[in-house]
Amino acid sequence: SSDLSDDAVLFWGRGGEAAMDKKADGAQILAVMTAFLTAFSTDKLLDLDKSNFDSDRCFECYALALAITCSGGFYALLILTFISVKLKRLSMRSASQAGEVG
Repeated sequence: SSDLSDDAVLFWGRGGEAAMDKKADGAQILAVMTAFLTAFSTDKLLDLDKSNFDSDRCFECYALALAITCSGGFYALLILTFISVKLKRLSMRSASQAGEVG
C-alpha cells in the first residue's frame, strides 16, 4: 500500500479538477459548433421545396436525411450542454468544499 501525503493528494486532486474544467470548456465549444450546424441544417429543412427535385423519391430521401441530421444535432446539443454544466458544477462544488470560492 502506498501512503500519499496530504500535499500529494491535494496536487493530484487539483490536476483532476483542471482536466475536468478543460473537458467542460471543450464540451461548451462543441455545443456552440453543434448549435450552429443544427441551425444551418434546420434552415435548409424549413426552406425545402419539392419543385427543386427531379423525383419525389429524391425529395423524400433528402428530407429524411435533413430531419435525422436536425434531430441528431438537437440531441447532441442537449447532451453536450448537460455534460458541460455537470462538470462545471462538480468542479465548483470541489472548490467550494476546499474554501477556494470567494
